[in-house]
Amino acid sequence: MALGTNIAISSRDIGQMLRAVGRRRTLMLVTPFREWHPFHTKPMRRVARRHPKRVKLIDWSARATGNRQWFWSDGTHLRPDGIGVYTRMLKRAAWSRQRGRFG
Repeated sequence: MALGTNIAISSRDIGQMLRAVGRRRTLMLVTPFREWHPFHTKPMRRVARRHPKRVKLIDWSARATGNRQWFWSDGTHLRPDGIGVYTRMLKRAAWSRQRGRFG
C-alpha cells in the first residue's frame, strides 16, 4: 500500500489495514517521500517492527533521499528515471516476499 504524500497514516489506520488483508496475507507499506517537507513514517516503522511476519516495510523515503534527479521540481512527483527505480524496488520487494524471504 502506497498512500502518496497528502495524508498522514496512524497506527490505528495500519491496524485496520491488517484486519482487512487478513492473517494469511502480508501488508506491504511504502514510506512516502516529499523533498520539501519530510513525511512522518514512525507509525509504519513501529508496526513493521511489531509484526515482522505480517508487515513488510518498503523504505522509499530512504531510497529517494539524495536523488533529486528522480523528481520534478516540486520534489514529490517522479520523472521517468525515478519511476523506473520506484517500480523495480516494489517488484523486488513483492517477489522476495512471495518466495518467503524479506529481500
